[in-house]
Amino acid sequence: MSEPMPFAKIRLSLMFAAEHELPIELGTDEVWSVLNKLDQLSAETGKAIARAEAAERERDELRERTRWIPVSERLPEVIEQVLCYAPHYHSIEIRWTDQLGEAVTHWQPLPVPPEADHD
Repeated sequence: MSEPMPFAKIRLSLMFAAEHELPIELGTDEVWSVLNKLDQLSAETGKAIARAEAAERERDELRERTRWIPVSERLPEVIEQVLCYAPHYHSIEIRWTDQLGEAVTHWQPLPVPPEADHD
């Protein structure tokens, strides 16, 4: 991850001033301390953004896996058991995909079962 441009420019200006013995209004140690803190905050912010983006991807994947899919959009590709919704009967059932019938308007894959405790 590259440094944000403003910090890089400040760092280069300080390095140039130090190399050419130009006066700096703040003490050099103070300036470097501030820059190091800004670098640290920038890195922490970058990590937080990466975590937030990963959480958003996970949320979107979960939404996609658990959404009701209209049969008009697509049908399951293989014969398996799925949850089916039939509004005419006000019911949600588990059916094999080759037995959906005309009353079913939406379906979704079955959830992953919980892991068994092996105590």
